[in-house]
Amino acid sequence: MKLITIPALAGAVLCVLMTLLYRPASAEQMKILDEPDLRIEVTSAEVTEEAAEIHLACENLGDREAQLLFLVPKTDGIDTVFGNGWPSEKVMLPPGEILPVDLTIYPAEDDESIQEVSFRMSFQDQLSTEGKLLFGEDLKCEPAGFSGREEQMVRDEILMAPDTAIQQILIRDQITEEELRKLDYGQAWICLREGETLIPFCSILLNADETGKTEAAYSGLALLFEGEKQPLEVRERYEHGTVTLTGKEISLTGESVFFATLQLTVTGSQKEPFRVIRQVLNSSELGGAYDGAPLLLADQAEPLLRVLEKNEAPVETIDTRSVFLSLDEPLSLRLTPAADLGEIWIYCEYFFTDQTDVVHAPWPMQ
Repeated sequence: MKLITIPALAGAVLCVLMTLLYRPASAEQMKILDEPDLRIEVTSAEVTEEAAEIHLACENLGDREAQLLFLVPKTDGIDTVFGNGWPSEKVMLPPGEILPVDLTIYPAEDDESIQEVSFRMSFQDQLSTEGKLLFGEDLKCEPAGFSGREEQMVRDEILMAPDTAIQQILIRDQITEEELRKLDYGQAWICLREGETLIPFCSILLNADETGKTEAAYSGLALLFEGEKQPLEVRERYEHGTVTLTGKEISLTGESVFFATLQLTVTGSQKEPFRVIRQVLNSSELGGAYDGAPLLLADQAEPLLRVLEKNEAPVETIDTRSVFLSLDEPLSLRLTPAADLGEIWIYCEYFFTDQTDVVHAPWPMQ
């Protein structure tokens, strides 16, 4: 009979203590994602001093092969990486099959003992909420979802003084018959004038008639983040009393996602309150563009404006203006009369099908 020495027995016990294996009591309780096109179940999980090992069964319920991305891993709420050293892990899922997938999640630098892991999933242009696994006496799961409502980077409600009214400022210009024949499109730029510079913040497409006269309606409004004096650059569409503002992409940075962009769409009228109707997050790190911008994915936003020299053809950027906004909590937007920001000027530019363009001299808005 072979005897087991005390040191050997102690080592075996220590090994067991250092590696905790969790198996779900019920597979039905361990679906970390359950959507019409994708189902992911946790079959088991292990926690060691080195990492958390998550064992999954992933089922593509669609009829074609699709890419599944695991994204933004965290241990105990702190950003970390997967076993490949990156905050993303890609798997190709064949249709109609259950594919076993093993994820390794390293503990964050300040995490001495993993109690919780979380990650997101991207599938067919959808980004999930966070799915979480909690390690205690038993393994517990907080499932993710593609339709779950998370706190967004920008609040839906738009701040607006009660006496702020939509105007209908008509912008009129003229191009030649020759230019009209080759016109691709024209646009008017609404600008702040500061000394001998112009800061364009709103563009509006111009409509041309058969004589070369061009026209556009401007609401007279400017969109800003609350507490800031710098307007956001937007494209305005003013039709049948409704104003729609589509913002230029805003840069986002953070620990979870190194770089991304945010594009906002705001709409309203004199009868209907203005609201943010769309927030689009775009990031190559996250695999593309998504409707929705979860607050947890970025730490800072940076909207940017160009500064142009005020001359006969003000198109060359001579400087830029930006502000850095903390995303510790959701940002609020406000609408204000543009004239309250300072002296407003307008210029028009036209682009032609022969790859030429022309810029007309700016003039003050009356």
